[in-house]
Amino acid sequence: MTKEEFDAVMMALGKAVYAAQGFEMNLGTTLIALTVAKGDRSKFPDEEAVRNWLDRVDGQTIGQLKKQIGNLNLLPDGMVEEIGEINRMRIDVVHHFLNRWTELLEEAEGWQTAIEELEAYEAVFSAAADKLHAGIEALAETKLLD
Repeated sequence: MTKEEFDAVMMALGKAVYAAQGFEMNLGTTLIALTVAKGDRSKFPDEEAVRNWLDRVDGQTIGQLKKQIGNLNLLPDGMVEEIGEINRMRIDVVHHFLNRWTELLEEAEGWQTAIEELEAYEAVFSAAADKLHAGIEALAETKLLD
């Protein structure tokens, strides 16, 4: 693999990981919004409390966040399961990409396929982050978050 080919794969991987991070960040914010919407505003009396809570959430796995979101019973089960599926994809990209693709990246067809797969993951992560963000905005419009 040439340096240009390697750089193209790494750029695609970086974009996919960046999009996965966007999904994760929106997931934490969604948990806060749903907790407030459920009526438990006491956890977030001010911006500092929100920031402290987000710092704690940052240390949790997406599986833990998914469970907490599911326990609030405010999202359809299908959406909660979608979070789990997206998390499995995120794990594949972040933790298993190199193991799965090392040998395949030696040929042009392999690195092109890897880039296509990473671009597909990036699209899924970005769409999920956008969906979560739109949900938060919709909750805000209902005044449940005021």
